[in-house]
Amino acid sequence: MAEKNFIKKLFPSGFCGSDKGCRWLFLILPALFLLLVVLIHYSYGMFFMTRIDPEYFHLYNGIALSTFHWDISYIAHPGTPLQMLIGVAARLVQLLTGGDLVTAVINDPELFIHGANILLNFLNAVIIFYLGVLTYRYTGSYPAGLLMQLIPFGSHYLLTVSARLAAESAVVPPFMLLILLAVVFMYDDSREEHMHRYAVLFALVTGLGIACKVYFFPMALLPLTVISGGKNRLRYLLYTVLAVMVLAFPLVSHMHKAWEWYGNMATHSAKWGEGSKGFMDLHKVPLRIAELYKYTDSQIFWVLGLGLLHYLVFRLVPALRRDPREKVTEKVLLGMILSTTLYIAMVLKHFAFHYLIPVLVVKIFFIFLMMILWNSILKRKNARVWLSLAAVVIVLVMLRPQLGTLRQRMAENSVRVERNEAQYCTLRKYFSPDTTVIISAVYYGSPFVAWAHMNGYLMSGKERRIFRESLKKKFPSTHFFISWSEKFYHWEDYVPAGDLVKEDRSVYVFIGKDKEDTYGKIRERMQQAMEEKGFSMQEKLLFRFSDPDEYFYELTPVRKEEIAAAHPAEGHVKQEENAKDLTD
Repeated sequence: MAEKNFIKKLFPSGFCGSDKGCRWLFLILPALFLLLVVLIHYSYGMFFMTRIDPEYFHLYNGIALSTFHWDISYIAHPGTPLQMLIGVAARLVQLLTGGDLVTAVINDPELFIHGANILLNFLNAVIIFYLGVLTYRYTGSYPAGLLMQLIPFGSHYLLTVSARLAAESAVVPPFMLLILLAVVFMYDDSREEHMHRYAVLFALVTGLGIACKVYFFPMALLPLTVISGGKNRLRYLLYTVLAVMVLAFPLVSHMHKAWEWYGNMATHSAKWGEGSKGFMDLHKVPLRIAELYKYTDSQIFWVLGLGLLHYLVFRLVPALRRDPREKVTEKVLLGMILSTTLYIAMVLKHFAFHYLIPVLVVKIFFIFLMMILWNSILKRKNARVWLSLAAVVIVLVMLRPQLGTLRQRMAENSVRVERNEAQYCTLRKYFSPDTTVIISAVYYGSPFVAWAHMNGYLMSGKERRIFRESLKKKFPSTHFFISWSEKFYHWEDYVPAGDLVKEDRSVYVFIGKDKEDTYGKIRERMQQAMEEKGFSMQEKLLFRFSDPDEYFYELTPVRKEEIAAAHPAEGHVKQEENAKDLTD
């Protein structure tokens, strides 16, 4: 019987009871969230031009999992649940496209990125729906339910990051599930009888979050604060470790690599295990806090401070503690304060602005908890209703500047996408399989989708063997400059420059941002190879692009007598002028 009652707490029958209109009311914000995020996702344009890292890294490993190849070595986040979701989404997309999955992904990788992101945000929308209806069932307040559904709208960063396939977007669902479970815990009058089950559920959610992004581990302080009994806390920790081992199984199969990677991050003061020995550069902390406050979301600091103030006031003033449930709410609030503070501390250690984004989920939950504390001391029901409405109004006021910033970012993104599409169209005629191209591009992307494939391919470890033949067939004449070899890389083959030299066939070179120094090495290799085959090299800068600065060259093998007759210097000067005109 106890188990049946516990399940009803998590999955109440009828959701809204006899109030059928409630179901439609609490569908509005999840549907709006899904629509808005999908629109933002497609507004990013071609991901291979600007967002290879980490979309294509996870895509390739997700496809490997979907084809039952389990030796995944990409454990940087770790990100395994995201890769699992990509694998499931890929199979769903395949039902529509048909044919071989690997071939379909290589022919149209963007389609599978779109499918995976839509599935991820559909799951987010389901969680948002549950947040609303369960809060309404427990509080009897429509405003309280809607307040909880505003959680993912709390920052424009949450919307824009949810439109991507990254560890930061993958960890948003575990954050919301943790909040959902905390609400169920708060309103379960039999929680002490169900404490072992809560230990299991909290462990599953915590393990899922850590498996998505290791930065989630500070949130373990919330369950450790609310779960009662030393044995139950120990069970929670053990179950969490087990959940991480299962949901991020590559950490186990690559234990040495994982230990080195995460161990260095824990024992060094800079990002990615770099910097001096030590946990954190304390002298940089004030500046980093100021930068987070100014350039990310200052509201999280205000809400955290108000949460701490409320906790101290309600703890130190006994007259305010009238409702027994208030003690549980205080515990949840304390757990949120501790976990959020530790999370921000981890961002200050491993500093980057986007690392803060996932924890912005908790902003509105803090307001909800403070509202519940004040509700507990209000005797009149009407006063509680007005307080709930006031909390919603406060949140809407907080959201207003976020919407303005979102519009501005989308306008800037539109300009960037338009520029990228123009560059893509300019170079499109050079995408033919018969065109020999050498690419040296920046990590985040280029107009050549083969560059994105190459990065995903290298990040798929031993399992990249399942992609190799399809990639060689799709891109038979595309080669890549790599720093660790004097030859050019071509899907596991190392090709000498001489193999690219053919009479009456130019070699084209794309040079990405900050890669100008590699062109000299490529040029030297190709010139030497052409001379060894009895040619001289005619060099032309076909296109020069700005913002970012990128270059596209043509290297043509020609006989010496042909060069003398054609006056190559004039041709070169003219081509330089054409390149400048294109930039202008």
